Amino acid sequence: MQHLQTTLLSVGLFAGALTLSPQAAPTLAPQDDGPQPRSVLFPTPEKGFEIHDIANTTIADMLAGFSAVTGEQLMYSQGTASLLMEYKTQLLGDLEVAPRDVYPVVQSILNQNGFAMVDVSRDEPRVLAIKSIYNVDRNDILKNARFVPEHQLEEYARDAALIISTIVELPNVDVRPLSSSMQQLALDPTTMRIIPFPQSNQVLLMGFAKNIHRIVQTLRHIDAGSARARLAEVVQTKSWRAHEKIVSEDLVAINAALEQYALFNGGKYPESLAPLVMPDTNGTSYLDEKHLIDPYGDAYLYTPPTALKPKPEINLAK
Repeated sequence: MQHLQTTLLSVGLFAGALTLSPQAAPTLAPQDDGPQPRSVLFPTPEKGFEIHDIANTTIADMLAGFSAVTGEQLMYSQGTASLLMEYKTQLLGDLEVAPRDVYPVVQSILNQNGFAMVDVSRDEPRVLAIKSIYNVDRNDILKNARFVPEHQLEEYARDAALIISTIVELPNVDVRPLSSSMQQLALDPTTMRIIPFPQSNQVLLMGFAKNIHRIVQTLRHIDAGSARARLAEVVQTKSWRAHEKIVSEDLVAINAALEQYALFNGGKYPESLAPLVMPDTNGTSYLDEKHLIDPYGDAYLYTPPTALKPKPEINLAK
């Protein structure tokens, strides 16, 4: 492993490619055992930098400028060093990078060219490794993923090359088939892993921070949708149980009225339910009209008897 900034300066890769805004390297706060906010780990530098002579500016040139303004210590393997010095930034014009955009812009260019940024040293001085997904470096890219709690993911939404991990709890879905489906979205399993823990309904995700942020948002939408569906099912079940008693009482009353009607009408049943609620000369009817409407506001369906079915049928409206 080699120290990137020292190597770049020794071969004169700054010449004509980068204009640096001079500043002292920022002092990073010591890291304790708990995950620190991104603003503490990657503070905004006081100055940005500009990239000129884009036809000759390599990724190595860009990283030299990045290291100079952020104070980050960068490491890389010999195989990745060759690629860094070979690959151009692929920019189409000069680029002025504002201080707040230094980390996101550099990481976007790294990601587009097949490089990842891995936090290999958590103590001070912190060391960031630049790894290529096109050589043996790819085999352990996820090994040193920095853990980021879910509530901090929004801070990492623009970090396209930084490798992180997080754990998400999804109480409303089966995480095993969901994880399998989501893993299919990862084109390269060496830079994205989704591992389910069914007993706790949790999912471990490892990969590029920007991708992790997007996938967690998707998982949250899926989990929320499942929660709404389950709630609707519970409400519907409770509603049916409450209505079931009313329906049962209505059917008993209607059938009793039909039998009483037939008893006083030579064994014949009415052609509709209307005669059952018509009062006689004494103001009495066979059936209270409240029983003609089901709990959902629809009239019960009445089928008069036929030669094949001598008994009438009462059903709920479809």
